[in-house]
Amino acid sequence: MLETLNNRDELGAWLTQHGFEGQAVEIGALNGANARQWISTWGQGTLTLIDPWAPQDPTVYKERQDWTDFEACLKECMMLEDEFPKRIRLLRSLSMNAVWQFQDKSLDVCYVDGNHAYEAAMADFCAWWPKIKSGGILGAHDYWENREPPAWGEVKVVADHFSAGMRIPFRHTPKCGSVWFQKP
Repeated sequence: MLETLNNRDELGAWLTQHGFEGQAVEIGALNGANARQWISTWGQGTLTLIDPWAPQDPTVYKERQDWTDFEACLKECMMLEDEFPKRIRLLRSLSMNAVWQFQDKSLDVCYVDGNHAYEAAMADFCAWWPKIKSGGILGAHDYWENREPPAWGEVKVVADHFSAGMRIPFRHTPKCGSVWFQKP
């Protein structure tokens, strides 16, 4: 099924096409641009946007943060929530503080695009994987390895290690830099 998902912009339409009408989570929503694309092409379902919308400890969040107006990003997401009141929910939180609010096997999709450092991204993969129902997908953005500021990213190593450890393949869509794991 994943072979038909070529770009993260297609996620909403892909969910509709494959009968997913439940819950999705996006970790690292920033200004809601991805969420807007998905929700506007997803026939049913609810999407929770999880983001602290605040600067993080630079020893933990190693990417550049000074270019972002977090309050403006939050306001954009709030407007999206107002536009889709029964389908979008904002959760101003770090991923690891929010994960307990979701039952195991309750999500159609979890898309990870928050902290791209190895420890944080691996924690997201491991904590959110049990929340995904059979047939659902875990996706992540920025499949690359770069340990130099300002574009710190270790998602490639995380996805490779997660795949090997779980013995589950993934699909990489280079056009958008995403990886997709489908839960058996």
